Amino acid sequence: MRRIGIGLVIVQVAFGAVGNVAVRGVTSTQAILTYTAPDAGVCSVEASESATYRPLVHDVDPVLFVGANLDSRAESMSSGRERVFVIGKRRRRRH
Repeated sequence: MRRIGIGLVIVQVAFGAVGNVAVRGVTSTQAILTYTAPDAGVCSVEASESATYRPLVHDVDPVLFVGANLDSRAESMSSGRERVFVIGKRRRRRH
C-alpha cells in the first residue's frame, strides 16, 4: 500500500513511486486530488491542515471511519493506475 499526503497548499508524496500528484479543485470544504499509482494496489491518502499531517482531517481518518483513507472507498474513481480522490466528504460516525 502506498501513502499520499496533502497539506493546505503543498502536496507531498509520502512514499515514492506515486506520480503526477495534483490538486485539481478546491472549495471551502473539499479538494479533488489526482495521481498515478505505482501499480493496481490500493493507496492510502492523508490530509491535514498541519505540515506534520497530525491530526488528519476527519474525512480521511481511519480511526474515525474505517477505510476512509483508502482510494478504494466508494467515492473514489480509478482507471487503471490513474486515481481521483475527493477529500471532504461529510460523514457521520456510527456509534
